[in-house]
Amino acid sequence: MQVVDLALAAELAAQGRAPTATRLEDLDVRRVWPVPDAPAHKYTRGVVGVVAGSVPYPGAAVLTVAGATATGCGMVRYVGPAHVREQVVAAHPEVVAGGSTQVRVQAWVVGPGVQDEDQSARVREVLQAAAAQDVPVVVDAGALDDVPDRVPATVVLTPHAGELARFLSARGVPVERSQVEAEPVRWAREAHVRSGATVLLKGAVTLVVGAGDESCAPVLAQGPAPAWLATAGAGDVLAGVLGALLAGVGARSDQPWSPGVIMRAVAAGVHVHGLAAAHANPGGPVTSPAVAHALPGVVARLLRPTGPRGRES
Repeated sequence: MQVVDLALAAELAAQGRAPTATRLEDLDVRRVWPVPDAPAHKYTRGVVGVVAGSVPYPGAAVLTVAGATATGCGMVRYVGPAHVREQVVAAHPEVVAGGSTQVRVQAWVVGPGVQDEDQSARVREVLQAAAAQDVPVVVDAGALDDVPDRVPATVVLTPHAGELARFLSARGVPVERSQVEAEPVRWAREAHVRSGATVLLKGAVTLVVGAGDESCAPVLAQGPAPAWLATAGAGDVLAGVLGALLAGVGARSDQPWSPGVIMRAVAAGVHVHGLAAAHANPGGPVTSPAVAHALPGVVARLLRPTGPRGRES
């Protein structure tokens, strides 16, 4: 894909207007990405907590943790039932696993594969505590139904079109999946306005909507991913990527989170996730584990002076 500059920036500025959406490119992502320095240790690189998976869906936990560990955080703390903990640790022996959410982290990921009341209770515990502590929470899949009516922008919702339609309908805005697919910017903004959350609407072009009113909430549109990425488990890997990246950014700063920082970090994670899918098997089908496996190499290429597309970034 080649991006062609239409030279509209000056004309828009002259009219006092701004684009509906903008996009992070390689150089923007490099500026966002947390890179460890010589004195770094696992805690300064960011600790992410994961509440994912259930007895029927243990793979969701394994894939979420795979995305987080491959992205470069210092530690992952997995929280879930004993049966799933065993499978997570078998796949990722570096993970610290337990059953309690009373752990110190810089970011949380909740929801992938959550299908039982015990895990849902853990999700609610995380959402309540994180809002009070200014800790980002990536909320995916089964946890979307547990989101309170109002949350801070540090809560990042990651629905696809069907999940967003259900989320809005539950808040008194009846909408169908087809309507969300037809007007994704409109409905992603509506979800932000209704909830206060940062909203990541997954699709062929993934949208990230942050703080603002209904008419001017800023939008970042990321679209480097191949269509082969539309595969089971890809969203779980993405959730792990986002949690790890937010944990890493949070660990490097003692300043309160701003909506703009949250948006850029989330869009950067989407960008890298898409690049990993493209590099996992160029031009062909990919599996979610292969996407996770490709992440470290993609991040390394992205952080070099020459970016992953072979040009100066």
